[in-house]
Amino acid sequence: MNELYAKLNENQLMDGDNIILDQYEDGSFQAVDKETFETFFGDVKDNPTYDNLVGIHTFTFGGQSYTKNAEELGYKIHFENWHEKGII
Repeated sequence: MNELYAKLNENQLMDGDNIILDQYEDGSFQAVDKETFETFFGDVKDNPTYDNLVGIHTFTFGGQSYTKNAEELGYKIHFENWHEKGII
């Protein structure tokens, strides 16, 4: 994931340990912390390509096991934006 984080940082999409998902005109933004992101997508940490990130992921959150794809998690649109920018 470090390479992904570096590319996000190069594109001004990192704020400390937070990944910026959306930016608003007033300067505010929606973000996810790296720990939460890695909980959802840690199964592809060695190869976080577009295809791998939008696929199906099994993870434990809040003590419960889930299997969901990026669209169900609300991240697909962000991955599509990153893909268009050449980040992934």
